[in-house]
Amino acid sequence: MAKRKSDGDGALNLDSLMDTVTNVVGVLMIVLIMVSLNIAVSIEKILSELPPVTVEQFEALKEELVKEKPQLDPKKLEEEMLLTKDNLKKSDEELKTLDTTDESQVTKMVDIDELRAQLEKNTKVRDERKVVIENMLEELEKTKALLDTTPVYIPPAATVVKLPNPRPIPENALIQRFLVVGTKVVYLNDEEFYRVITDGIEKQKKSLMFEGQIKDLFGEVIMAGGKPKEFVDRRKLAAFFADRMRLSTRDLKVELTGTPNGSRLSMKLSMQPGGGEDVATMKQPGSVFQRAMRKFGSEPNTVVWFYVFKDAIPTYLAAREIADSANAACAWELTNNDFYQRQLTTFEVDFVPAKPPPPPPPGQIRIPAPKTGLD
Repeated sequence: MAKRKSDGDGALNLDSLMDTVTNVVGVLMIVLIMVSLNIAVSIEKILSELPPVTVEQFEALKEELVKEKPQLDPKKLEEEMLLTKDNLKKSDEELKTLDTTDESQVTKMVDIDELRAQLEKNTKVRDERKVVIENMLEELEKTKALLDTTPVYIPPAATVVKLPNPRPIPENALIQRFLVVGTKVVYLNDEEFYRVITDGIEKQKKSLMFEGQIKDLFGEVIMAGGKPKEFVDRRKLAAFFADRMRLSTRDLKVELTGTPNGSRLSMKLSMQPGGGEDVATMKQPGSVFQRAMRKFGSEPNTVVWFYVFKDAIPTYLAAREIADSANAACAWELTNNDFYQRQLTTFEVDFVPAKPPPPPPPGQIRIPAPKTGLD
């Protein structure tokens, strides 16, 4: 147990405390004096740096401050306050009537990913259109270059064509045929060739006959007059025509043509290379064409018939002018064949029957071909 201190020790402690307080107060007083001295020095420095001001200058500064101070009108301030209050009331009423459920008034948040996808899509479309436009511009430049290098078209000279005067062909007219191909015209004389071919075959018919019988599609023998029909052997006929007849001339090539499924042959007349007469030759009075036109023009029952290939219109017009000047009765037809062909009807050759064509649909309208005539 601690021993109780004596009263003498308490008096000693109080004296020590008083000494300490006295020391602290002394130090504070010294600090206060030092601070006061520093403040006095600072004030003196500030006052020494201020410019001197007279009474007149001071009064002028006061008046300038009064002028710069805004003069507020109490009535005007009151009016502005009333106007502001009215605007606030109107805004409150509008806010009360505003329908916040309207989707059109709801602010839509910006979707960055959606905008980025849209941008990429538009960029792709732009690039595709750019390629298309560049290709079009390239084609345009090529076309311009072609146009720059294309020569100016000079149309050919106009061709005068006489209007036809249609009229019927005389009965029992003798047709004299001419073939017009390219720049040449040739007299066919097909009636004479036809007669020579048929007469020659008729004279040798017994040696040219087909040895056997021809059957139809149903396997039945083709009959004529109660007995099997006679046919010329097409192989024998071809050999006979090539070896014995030889009808081709300097101007014309004569051939026999047919199909395996047909029993009729045709006489084919075509122009030889270098054959026929051109326009310059025809215009000479002694040409074959002019002599023929003078002869046929003097025969009232003779008709000159031109078979005109599609590339020979100018040549035909020149020949027609000569024929008209000779008063020859003329007609013409445009053909896609550069040859003339006529069927031989005095005999038939062996053949392989073909399947019959299907019957035409019921109710089909058939328009007949126009009648031939002079022009």
